[in-house]
Amino acid sequence: FSHQIAELALEKFGGFKKWFCRLPAGGKSGDRLHIYEKRTYIPPKLAIPYLFSFSRDNRPSRIDFDLVWWEQNIYDEDPDIQRANEQAVFRDLEFISRDARWYGYPVPLAIAHEKCVLKFKEVLIARDIARGALHSIGYKGRDSTRQREDLNV
Repeated sequence: FSHQIAELALEKFGGFKKWFCRLPAGGKSGDRLHIYEKRTYIPPKLAIPYLFSFSRDNRPSRIDFDLVWWEQNIYDEDPDIQRANEQAVFRDLEFISRDARWYGYPVPLAIAHEKCVLKFKEVLIARDIARGALHSIGYKGRDSTRQREDLNV
């Protein structure tokens, strides 16, 4: 679906333009994309996903902002202020995307992809921490003991 959104951006803006788009993911608006219905991990719980493209040479990328951070740093009831906040964040991300090794992809995120590897035991610890956090905020969702076999916790 990201390619379809990229095609819409191309049609709307013409030529190649750098762009970003917030994906409906529930939250305050309650809006969700139908493609999320059967996918328990897209977007992650308590995340605000955006699709963006800074380079015609790379496919569009998705970034998930932590909901609490997003509410403190981006969200505003005034849509013009929120848009200005979004533009400032993506302007900064675009600036750190200019390293030739990962052109069009934010360098800190590229390095994180290369350097961060979780071992199975670490994934289990993270799952237990996440369950504890959900329990502490009173989350009463479905049992998450075996969501998926491919370690999406």
